[in-house]
Amino acid sequence: MSSVIADKKLFLTAFAINFCISLGFCMTDSFFSIYYKSLGAEALLIGFSAASYQLAKALLGPVLGKIADYKGYIKVIVSSVILYLFVAAAFLIVTNIYFLIGIRLIQGIACAALRPVLYGFINLKMNRACRSETFGTFDIAFYAALALGPLLGGVVSRYAGIAGIFHLTFILCIIALVLCIPLIKQEYGCPARRTFYARSLQFSKTEIAMYVFIFGKASSLACFTVYYPIYLIGNGLSSFETGIVLSCSAIGMCFFIKPMGRLADISSKPLMVFIGGCSVSLMYFWLPEHISFYNVSVFSFLCGAFGAMSQPAGVSLLMQNRYQGRDASMMGIFNSVMGLGFAFGAVFSSGIADRFGINEAFTASGIIGFISTLLFLAIIKTETAFPRFMKESIIHKN
Repeated sequence: MSSVIADKKLFLTAFAINFCISLGFCMTDSFFSIYYKSLGAEALLIGFSAASYQLAKALLGPVLGKIADYKGYIKVIVSSVILYLFVAAAFLIVTNIYFLIGIRLIQGIACAALRPVLYGFINLKMNRACRSETFGTFDIAFYAALALGPLLGGVVSRYAGIAGIFHLTFILCIIALVLCIPLIKQEYGCPARRTFYARSLQFSKTEIAMYVFIFGKASSLACFTVYYPIYLIGNGLSSFETGIVLSCSAIGMCFFIKPMGRLADISSKPLMVFIGGCSVSLMYFWLPEHISFYNVSVFSFLCGAFGAMSQPAGVSLLMQNRYQGRDASMMGIFNSVMGLGFAFGAVFSSGIADRFGINEAFTASGIIGFISTLLFLAIIKTETAFPRFMKESIIHKN
């Protein structure tokens, strides 16, 4: 680890904060709609609660990232964890269905701040030659929580109900806040840069290419995941088996994201993004015809493994082509574009499935993925740093 990041303790602290928050709210998000409906909320209010969370997360990411770049990362990280703790406490106390929409809005604000700012924070103290491996290792925290959260939430809810999930999430938030103490003692954080705002609207072609790619990737993933559980249950899998199959994708990501990040550091990052994007899109066309628990589990695992090819390479490519002092704001824009892609994909897939059927929605997801990957290639090939997929030099812009 020492060759990857200069301060191992700093990295592990940020990793643990990311894992605790992600695990707690992966559990909560998996069962919130069930809980909300049990309080008497109708479909419209359930939609409003989800929309308030997603819109806050999508729209405020660039703003909160800019604040973090300007005021310092640690302040925003701690504030975000405190907001998460407030949301977890509110879930334990608040039962008014209208107030809970506001609570979900606050959760979206916290989410918009935490992950982009953690990326910028980690980027301050890393070996630049190992940037992809570092981000890949850091993302294990999120994808491990994504794989474990629904399963752990199911076990907790079976024995302690939804309240048990909320209590466990509250405890995890307290742990995350305690973990922030060593960060507060550090003197990291971006110093005030008044010149930052004058350059904030400039985008390189690499940035534009990555934003196009992540919008298409998110849209493609949303098209697929909206109807994948319905498809599995409709073909005879139980709810428990379906949950495991859905977790296999995140497990595949966890297994391969670090080695793929290491590979991206010694090869062409754009090429890794291109191959990963095409591979996942191709998988959507190869959905098993004969459904069994085994073959769809392998299918989901491979989707996660191929997705790991593009994830650390893409984030690293974005960061190494950044303008000085824009780490968190750039990741905020990245996450916002991804959120908008998810929203578009969900709406688009609904229209395709209603008119043509679920299988055609899967086909559409693959097509969207291919188109966005080809657009990424077309845009980034005009970047002077990327002629003919040659290994790019490591660019220091610090």
